[in-house]
Amino acid sequence: MAYGFRQGEHICSFYDTEEEQLATAAAYLADGLWRGERGLYIGANRDALLRFRVALGAVGLAAGALAERGALIELTHEEAYLADGRFSVGRMLTMLRESIQQAAADGFSGWRGCGEMSWVLSGAPGSEQVSAYEAVLHQFFSDTRACAMCQYNRKLLPAPLIDMALATHSTAVIAGRPRFNPFFQPVARTSAARQFVPTSTAG
Repeated sequence: MAYGFRQGEHICSFYDTEEEQLATAAAYLADGLWRGERGLYIGANRDALLRFRVALGAVGLAAGALAERGALIELTHEEAYLADGRFSVGRMLTMLRESIQQAAADGFSGWRGCGEMSWVLSGAPGSEQVSAYEAVLHQFFSDTRACAMCQYNRKLLPAPLIDMALATHSTAVIAGRPRFNPFFQPVARTSAARQFVPTSTAG
């Protein structure tokens, strides 16, 4: 993957396979870790976090050592997006703000996060707020020494959600390269953003 991510960006990446998703996440976070930033990775579950560690190792970084010194934080969907069994925009923004501030207090040069977004299909209470959450993150990150990448599975997630993601992220990863997203709307009020309502696929 070519690098070039900047602090203040709100990024979306789309993937078809877990291998592609992990490679993109590892390269993106490694870029920040090499720059002295703190990284946060949010994966589906503990097994997914272990697979991310393997991907990070493939680009030359030891996740265990990074975690031990606080440079890498790893959380599951349930620990981040769905704490207490529900999604809350306010709680997530508070968590992100405190994490960014703590990174600066701990002497890191910045902060970057990466979250895999299939949790929206859980049907958990509050999941319908994902559109509002994504819409406010552009402004949220523009004033920080931080950036964030949201990863969307093109095969699993419905078209309205993909459309919403395109409308709410200023930067998109295309063919492994970060580029300006021509579909970005600073105030994301597309019909897709308004109408998307997640439904559970558990079963």
